[in-house]
Amino acid sequence: MYRENKLNEVRPSNNFSTFEAQTESQRTVSGLLQGLANQVIDCRDVIANTAQPFSQPCLFFLWGEPGRGKTHLVEAFVNKIRREAPDVYSRMVMSRGRFLYDYQIVDNPYGDAPIVVIDDMFHDKMSVGDLHPNTEIASFMRFLTDLYDRQRLVIVTSNFPLIEGGIMGRVASVDKVGRTISRAAEVMSRAGEYKLEGEDFRQELLRRRRSERNTGVTLTFSGK
Repeated sequence: MYRENKLNEVRPSNNFSTFEAQTESQRTVSGLLQGLANQVIDCRDVIANTAQPFSQPCLFFLWGEPGRGKTHLVEAFVNKIRREAPDVYSRMVMSRGRFLYDYQIVDNPYGDAPIVVIDDMFHDKMSVGDLHPNTEIASFMRFLTDLYDRQRLVIVTSNFPLIEGGIMGRVASVDKVGRTISRAAEVMSRAGEYKLEGEDFRQELLRRRRSERNTGVTLTFSGK
């Protein structure tokens, strides 16, 4: 069992209905993740009761600059599963901010989880060029092998792209045989890479707050 499961950190208020899409890419990704959640819910009995429910591995890779809504959308996905397919939710894993360490410790950190959400992959790096072959890239290659072998559904968020000018370029410089590159192409063929574009919504929230002078302080509580 994955001891660092962060599902309990998911904010209940982050839902698809509360996501304020500002751009076409945000609307597209929101729709795709809702559709993916609905597929999971429709097949909840199989996913909840089958050791390896998916016949093929699937990677949904979501990237963009900070504040574009990546975490909100994956938390909306998790919350929808939690409400409508609790038996599936109980088999899910969320890794947040510790991806590098997950695959440095063991080859299968997520156990028998059929659905894994990895939020903020390589969050502490400033650029793709900072990903070291012996640490970050080695962990990423082990991750792809794990995904391929165990046929999981994995949703990843990152500030960095995967394909063009991204993580896979660093993998290619290490993977001389090409096995990982080939496997990555297969798992990406069933979902893909999506970029969230738009303005930093956190800055927008700050502007709204500044325009609402003398409105007092509003506290929010967990579970509300």
